[in-house]
Amino acid sequence: MRPRVYIAGPLSAPTCVGYLQNVAAFYRADLALRAAGYAPFNPAADFLVGIQHGAMEYADFFEPDLSWVPAADAILRLPGHSPGADVECALARASGVPVFASIEALQRGLPSCAPPRKGPAGGSPVGPPPSSKE
Repeated sequence: MRPRVYIAGPLSAPTCVGYLQNVAAFYRADLALRAAGYAPFNPAADFLVGIQHGAMEYADFFEPDLSWVPAADAILRLPGHSPGADVECALARASGVPVFASIEALQRGLPSCAPPRKGPAGGSPVGPPPSSKE
């Protein structure tokens, strides 16, 4: 089985554009983790739940996600100011779950059991597929 990695980092932002940029950073990390052989838990997926439901508060998203932190094999802490991510990382450390600041550090500290591969459709995990030279 692939090691479970919880992604922690800033999601909230003062503007819609800032929030969407943060969501995009989570999804870039998610794709890179999958390509490197990990099983990511991506709290930014709550964005879709919020769109569907429409009237959820911060705690409605944050508190259920905390249950996944002690179940993770590791935490990937994305850069940026985030009191919520700081709480997630503190809970991880208290639960004995290591926290890593980069995928490279994660790979050194918790190697995946799946072979690294390219992202969807044979492309990079964070960009479009490379052009073919046939």
